[in-house]
Amino acid sequence: MRKGLPRANYLAFTGTPLLGRERKTNAWFGGYVSEYNFQQSMDDGATVPLYYEKRVPEVLIQNEGLSEEFYEILEDENLDEAQQAKLERRFSTQVEVIKRDDRLEKIARDIVYHFPRRGYLGKGLFVAVDKFTAVKMYDKVQDQWKAALKEMVGRIGKTTNDIEKARLKKIVEYMRSVEMAVVISEDADEERKFADQKLDIKPHRERMNKLDAHGHDIEFNFKDPESPLQLVFVCAMWLTGFDAPTLSTLYLDKPMQAIP
Repeated sequence: MRKGLPRANYLAFTGTPLLGRERKTNAWFGGYVSEYNFQQSMDDGATVPLYYEKRVPEVLIQNEGLSEEFYEILEDENLDEAQQAKLERRFSTQVEVIKRDDRLEKIARDIVYHFPRRGYLGKGLFVAVDKFTAVKMYDKVQDQWKAALKEMVGRIGKTTNDIEKARLKKIVEYMRSVEMAVVISEDADEERKFADQKLDIKPHRERMNKLDAHGHDIEFNFKDPESPLQLVFVCAMWLTGFDAPTLSTLYLDKPMQAIP
């Protein structure tokens, strides 16, 4: 375009700077003519406030020490076997910390406690470091969700405090209504790859491809505030260009570029 229109002026509209930290938007188009930031959007009432909370900080991994190559590999959801092996080999320390089983168990417990006790019970996304971890976290949350329900039902039967009993009943009622799912892109020979990790992708893939009785797919149901599908585990899908007004909670457990 620059060769064909050497004297043209270029104007860009962007929601995020191209290529993040390198700020290529400025290099290609020059300085900003006008900016409309998140705070202005909140002040105008166009956007609801965004709150960030660090949870289970004792297992938090800081982004600053991770290389650009690590981010580039993670941003590609469809890692082939060579890329996965490279990730495990070159960044074994980082990957071991993120995917350590006891760490994932702790995060699952935190989600099970936090999700039904939020102020506004909107939809939620859990962002995992890779596809295998997304499925593994679904399994862990499901197991601990059932255990938490059983424990609360027992507490309801034992307590003599009417206020506490009503509070627990409200949480139990909500938790029993919640449905969860995994949403990840399809990969060639994925059943074997997940089986090698002692995971079963088949029921999740069937859920992702299935239409409900009304002909609605999983994305429609997640965006529908009346649908019981409340919590979805992802890796890279639904992270950009995904407009879901009902989404109120994002659990980030994946190193992300340009995240303050």
